[in-house]
Amino acid sequence: MLTQVKRLALVVEGTTGHAHVILDALGRDDPACGVIVKHDGLEALDYLLCRGAYARRDGAIMPCVTLLDLAMPGSDGLGLLREMRTHEQTKLLPVVVFSSAAEHPQAAAVYAGGGE
Repeated sequence: MLTQVKRLALVVEGTTGHAHVILDALGRDDPACGVIVKHDGLEALDYLLCRGAYARRDGAIMPCVTLLDLAMPGSDGLGLLREMRTHEQTKLLPVVVFSSAAEHPQAAAVYAGGGE
């Protein structure tokens, strides 16, 4: 129940199944950490910025970390990271980027905070 959660993690992940592994690890290791899962960048950004379907969400409750899949179908994790860094509400949120690819060609941009 999110009303009793001390911390909140946002997992933005496509269809690779990483979310289940992350949810299992967070639930087992830190049951006080609530987890919100979004499956594309636009939905995640709407959630973070309290717009669209999330317009009534309490914007004071922000994730303490965002776990972001770099290679999501239909959206780009790097694009979401760039967009997050342009908004006052999200520019300083900690983001952990992951990818199932052994070496991702956009790794340098990720290290630069989404910039080129």
